[in-house]
Amino acid sequence: MGKNIEDVSTIKHGIYRILNLISGKCYFLVSEIDGEQSSKHKYLLDTHRHPSKELQDDWDNTREEDFQFALIEIIDDGSKLEERKLFYEKVNKIYN
Repeated sequence: MGKNIEDVSTIKHGIYRILNLISGKCYFLVSEIDGEQSSKHKYLLDTHRHPSKELQDDWDNTREEDFQFALIEIIDDGSKLEERKLFYEKVNKIYN
């Protein structure tokens, strides 16, 4: 079932982070908060189809336990999503 107009205005978004606990490198993404982002990206990594080649290489050469998947910020104002993501990318070592 699709979302109606009222639902869309109340959707919360968040910034998710995949952290390599060994290297300290991070991968950030913005998305609706649906509780499935970690599993979607873990699936992409497990099937060797993640869009970040560098993250994929690290995933393939280390253990799953060496990574932490987390929602790090909830953002009510959708216009701030990219701004906040860029902030996290600036202050952290990131995957490209």
